[in-house]
Amino acid sequence: MRLWHALALVTVLWFAMYVPYLGSHEIRGEEPRRILPARTMLQNGDFVVPRVGGEIYSRKPPLINWSIAAAFAVTGDNVWSARWPSILWLLAFAFAAVIALKDRFGIWRATTVALFFLSCFGVLDKGRMAEIEAMYVAQIGIAFVLWLRWWTDGRRWLAYTIPWLFLGLGLLAKGPVHLLFFYPVVIATVWKAGRLRELFHPAHLLGIVLMVGVFAPWAYLNYQQVGSAEETSGVWIQQFAARLGLHNVDIGGWLIRPVEMAKDFLPWTIPLIWAWLQLRGNSPRPTDDWDIAMWGSRFGLIFGFVMISLAPKGEARYVMPVFPVAAVILVDLLRRIEDAPRLQFDRWWRKSNAALAIALPVVAVAAIWIVPFFGPSTPLVPALGAIGICLLSVFLVKRFTMWPPLVHTCIVFAAAIFLAFTHVVSLEREHAFHRPHATELLGHLDDPNRLLAFYDPENLRFLVYVSHPYVEAARISEMPENPGYLAIKKEDLKLKKVEKYLRPFRTRELADFHWEKKDFVLLKLDRLE
Repeated sequence: MRLWHALALVTVLWFAMYVPYLGSHEIRGEEPRRILPARTMLQNGDFVVPRVGGEIYSRKPPLINWSIAAAFAVTGDNVWSARWPSILWLLAFAFAAVIALKDRFGIWRATTVALFFLSCFGVLDKGRMAEIEAMYVAQIGIAFVLWLRWWTDGRRWLAYTIPWLFLGLGLLAKGPVHLLFFYPVVIATVWKAGRLRELFHPAHLLGIVLMVGVFAPWAYLNYQQVGSAEETSGVWIQQFAARLGLHNVDIGGWLIRPVEMAKDFLPWTIPLIWAWLQLRGNSPRPTDDWDIAMWGSRFGLIFGFVMISLAPKGEARYVMPVFPVAAVILVDLLRRIEDAPRLQFDRWWRKSNAALAIALPVVAVAAIWIVPFFGPSTPLVPALGAIGICLLSVFLVKRFTMWPPLVHTCIVFAAAIFLAFTHVVSLEREHAFHRPHATELLGHLDDPNRLLAFYDPENLRFLVYVSHPYVEAARISEMPENPGYLAIKKEDLKLKKVEKYLRPFRTRELADFHWEKKDFVLLKLDRLE
């Protein structure tokens, strides 16, 4: 297989697993805190200070907001566009893994690294969201495979500079936490090689300068506008300290977290453990730089797993930065196993793929009768389309038996995702939480040319789905001079500063709303002559 064949294969499987129904399912988690600041940036032209509800949002740096704003500018303001930066970063890592590792692993094994990463449960879940995890983990992964390639080739200047540019992007995505996952690999590797002095090599020092240089311009401009480091770095330090605090710890969640972390790398947790155990006691002593780097990578994987397991208030998703490392380690371990046990494992793997593929059409047909018990039935055409996709996956798995079993796994996963979202989207019509609020509000806005103003709305997540032009203001001084509509909390209507602001307007109450545990009033405003 040539390089372009590998990249084409990765692109097709990436598209099949991540693009279908990308914008159809409802927002969840922290997506509004990534999308709404991006929209505000485009509205007010301030790309330095992220804002939510008119207030400064300092919990995360703005790279995700910039990326979503760029996607909005190119493809329009919608959830589908907001989620594209995440999946594009995943594809970028997949390409980097194939290109960087093909000479060391061979083209098929390098492709396998990319597909292991793309098809694990945690990445499939977070990668389809407008969230930080996908881009953040992909940036660490790109830095890792580039460092691994160039360090083992003895090209120190490349190894210690270019990857640090991606670490700088990681700083802009989530702050410095990713260094706790990256540097254990590097330090363990150079220690095992007996070359700790490399950490003081001019190339590494230049890399640190480049990393800080990527982050520093935004940090400086942000400090100038906000006027206090406590609004950025202070918030991050508080968050980090909170993760280590022992008060109000969920003991049950703490104990179960290692299992959840292992679950997020499924289904590849199983072959990773199997391959590790197969080589236990039989692995040759590290001799060349590649073997040493793999030893350091295994140390970094264990360190990251243990660190997140022990953090009193961590979450399983925090371990995702080691997933690219785990994918490389798994491929390296599998290639070291003797032919007989590896071929036996491949046969088991293929049988599992075939069984899952055959089960999917059965589930797809059954879902047509089962789903209506939980909500509205799925329209016939999408339901039949899901059955067709599942049958196609059976054909591909059974017909092209010479394809690597991992390719079959990705085909089955893509079909399962398509099937699941076909019916989830249907069920969300009845059980959705955010979209109905937006529909209810938009039903009362009869003039698209009138600006809608929200006074001190805090974090109204459903605004992601509001297509009418609006602004959010946390203070009266920031309110527009002549809005057409005003959405305001009932309790805030009694404030003297609000009464003063409304004096030049004739107000008419259009509706009352209960949005996200708060009572709001929608007013129509006409300026008095």
